Amino acid sequence: LRPPFDGPSRSRDTGGREPWALFTHNPMGIPLEIYFGADEARARLVANALHEGPPDSVHGGFSAHLLDCMLGTLMQARGSRSLTASLDLRYLRRTPLDEPLDLYSRIVETEGRKTVAEGWIECRGERTVEARGVFVHVEG
Repeated sequence: LRPPFDGPSRSRDTGGREPWALFTHNPMGIPLEIYFGADEARARLVANALHEGPPDSVHGGFSAHLLDCMLGTLMQARGSRSLTASLDLRYLRRTPLDEPLDLYSRIVETEGRKTVAEGWIECRGERTVEARGVFVHVEG
């Protein structure tokens, strides 16, 4: 069973009251409940041993996955069928396991078919990873 494309936009239409449950049907994805504003999104996650890279730390590849999901799902919530053209990451400090992680994304600019978005992961109010992505709108 695949989730509907318009699921995130329906969640966004609730004004942040109803989250979009990402990866409820995909055992390879990290489940997230994403809340949307007009041009931003947020989620919270406690990563565990399944996401471990260096000892007691989230694997950098999982951090990249989480941020690509946050940025891409924000594009989807805006009704845009878009593909990630590029995703640049900056790892600022260790992202710990077994602690609440706050994930954020927001739209920076849109020009024609191209949209730039940024996102980040925070732990205890400090950014651990930042991302900047370029997304290109494709026809349905």
